Amino acid sequence: MKNSRGFTLIEVLVAMAILVSTVYVLSDLHIRSMFRLMRDRDYFLHFFTVKSALMQQFPLVKKDFKPRKEKLDDEGINLTVALVEPNAKSPVKDILGNNLALVQVVGSWKQGPFDYDVRLMSVMPREEPLNDDKKS
Repeated sequence: MKNSRGFTLIEVLVAMAILVSTVYVLSDLHIRSMFRLMRDRDYFLHFFTVKSALMQQFPLVKKDFKPRKEKLDDEGINLTVALVEPNAKSPVKDILGNNLALVQVVGSWKQGPFDYDVRLMSVMPREEPLNDDKKS
């Protein structure tokens, strides 16, 4: 019998196994990348919504500001807006003085089995300065 120049069945099967496993790994990485991209896009959109809620507090923090909670039905975000009062001994208290306030917005939402939240803070001017307790 002549010695033919070709591949044996075992060599072909090994090559096919390597090729199939390579395609499988690459497709799995591609699918993971797409899901991560979609998750990051949703996180960015929710972050922008929370940032917009914080910007709505401008230009001035009202004297009768009350913390509030609200739910944005379209996005499924729970928002909490509150003033943050620093400790009296904190250097932040000296920096803010009586004319500025710290406002914090917390946005939380559920996506699949995971809970996400975004916390943003901003320094904003007060509508009316606080009464200085030292002068009274």
